[in-house]
Amino acid sequence: MRREQRLFAVSDIIQRIAAAPTNDQALYIFQEFAKSLGFTSLVVGMTDGPAGSNHISFANTSPIEWVERYFAERLFEKDPVVRHLTKTNRPFIWSQAVMGPEDEQFLAMSGEHKLDQGYMIPILEPNGALGAVSLGGERIDDDPHALTSLHVIGIYTYYRLRNQAPLSGFGTSEAVSLTPQQKRVLSHLVNGKTNWEIGHIMGISERTVGYHVEQIFKRLNVTKRAQAAVVALTKGLI
Repeated sequence: MRREQRLFAVSDIIQRIAAAPTNDQALYIFQEFAKSLGFTSLVVGMTDGPAGSNHISFANTSPIEWVERYFAERLFEKDPVVRHLTKTNRPFIWSQAVMGPEDEQFLAMSGEHKLDQGYMIPILEPNGALGAVSLGGERIDDDPHALTSLHVIGIYTYYRLRNQAPLSGFGTSEAVSLTPQQKRVLSHLVNGKTNWEIGHIMGISERTVGYHVEQIFKRLNVTKRAQAAVVALTKGLI
């Protein structure tokens, strides 16, 4: 595609995203463009800084098996892409974040879920919060002009989703109310412990742990342990 055609396409896509009546439709338009470049999944979100505990996800179309594994095994603590994100304000190919064998191993794990390659777009908020658009796939178009187009459209999509997201509690105390005991149970649940193991660690019965887990599910509006882990980590509950 010639440069003039690409610029026209970018302008057209941004206009379509702006005119979309819902965020889901806006995201769909962005996804279709990303897919044309080989990106099959994306994550859009923000955190209140490199060391912050508050996180919010505006969109996540990654394979559910990878999402569950990522949080259940706390892989975010080893993710070289996330680490590099906190050190630069320029977009980068995932492989540029690889610094050694452990990082290569991490990308090999994501590759098991058809996320062999990717592109990260950092977005620094005026209040110091760090936004990001991360896209992945098996084989991506890493042509600089294509990535520049993706960068521009990605930033626009980020602000479209961000400006309509419920951020009133972001950067402050968590809106979801959990008791101290429920938070302890949740922290062990996130680390993959069974009800029996949690009970043994906390000195309470397995039945009591089951009751706490049930109450946690209700308050987080989830039905599975992996879902509870995702919500807990993205909302900074633990």
